[in-house]
Amino acid sequence: MYNQIIYDVVGIGFGPANISVAIAMEEFGFKGKSLFLESNKECRWQGNMLFENSDIQNHPLRDLVTPRNPRSKYSFTNFLHEHGRLFEHLNTGFSYPLRVEYAQYISWAASHFSHIVEYNKTVVAIERVRSQDDAFNIYKVTDQNGQVFYSHIVVIAPGRSPFIPEVFENKSTDRIFHL
Repeated sequence: MYNQIIYDVVGIGFGPANISVAIAMEEFGFKGKSLFLESNKECRWQGNMLFENSDIQNHPLRDLVTPRNPRSKYSFTNFLHEHGRLFEHLNTGFSYPLRVEYAQYISWAASHFSHIVEYNKTVVAIERVRSQDDAFNIYKVTDQNGQVFYSHIVVIAPGRSPFIPEVFENKSTDRIFHL
């Protein structure tokens, strides 16, 4: 029945939540097999929300790692340092990072895990499957093309889907959008 890899962890979605999971697994020395399935063709954090001069409205230390590991190489501060923009950022006078810059940070962090991410993979089904001897359970994850992935653990973090209340759906205006 299982003539393919059984992963230890399969993540559904590869936005900030599951990028943080991948980072934590690396930093804690996780040696198991992992894979993340992302429906988009690339990592693009809130791509339709990158308005000019808009900020993230969160403190920059609430990044992918700092509350858990302030010394992580995946921190927003280290991203700025590695790109020669730390002092520029500190001198802008903004309380919060700009969304465009933060999106670059998210993409930068995600790029470190390209070997365990498959893009253009929309998960359409997750089923619990028992082993023949009932010794353990695994999950069968199926994508839009019928490809199957088996895993002991599934982490579901699909991100936000844009939602416009029904009462506004058919309004023709650029003033109604998902934030």
